[in-house]
Amino acid sequence: MRSFTIVYSLLFATSVAAQAPARAVRGIVFDSVAGAPLAGAIIQVALTDTVRGPSERRLFSGISDSAGHYMVSGLVPGHYVIGFQHDALLALGIESPLRAFEVSADGISSMDLATPSVAVLRAARCGKGDPSRPGMLYGSVSDARNGARPDGGVVTVNWTEVGIKDNKLRSMPFSIRAPVADDGSFLACGLTTDATLSLRVTATSHRTLDGDIVVPSSGVL
Repeated sequence: MRSFTIVYSLLFATSVAAQAPARAVRGIVFDSVAGAPLAGAIIQVALTDTVRGPSERRLFSGISDSAGHYMVSGLVPGHYVIGFQHDALLALGIESPLRAFEVSADGISSMDLATPSVAVLRAARCGKGDPSRPGMLYGSVSDARNGARPDGGVVTVNWTEVGIKDNKLRSMPFSIRAPVADDGSFLACGLTTDATLSLRVTATSHRTLDGDIVVPSSGVL
């Protein structure tokens, strides 16, 4: 009889757990600049309703997988805002876009998240600029040995265009210099697109790095 009681108790507990309502938010995080899912984004969900008890959670979090998918569970019914953090946002110097949603008594909400569009990013960081050179390059510089920001870092982008000067076709050099900020990020605006640009990275007590890049016609790299 004792064994029967134990088995019955376990089955009853399992049945109750299976019937517990699933409350969660799920979706995909998308990188609008790269045109691909964003892996490793930290999803943050905050309850905006008044907390009804000292044990009730207000903040929830999760992380997107290699395909950009995420799920944050354990939510209670109510109104929420959701956003995410990622190095891509940090490099751009922009805050996480927030979206509001509601969780019902036993529902799973779907919310897809994304970085701002190329046009919004370029306008926010580079302003109106020169329509003939709409390219924007952003990123970060770090020491490969320890990940630290090297002192005196500068990213320089050079290229040559053919233009008319003194009624003659001439090769006209262009150069954009972008200092590396305290957090290691850099931003270069006013670049030409769909052309090979020479990239140089310099920093105190570090060797110079040289390479070539192409900013796509979308205008952001």
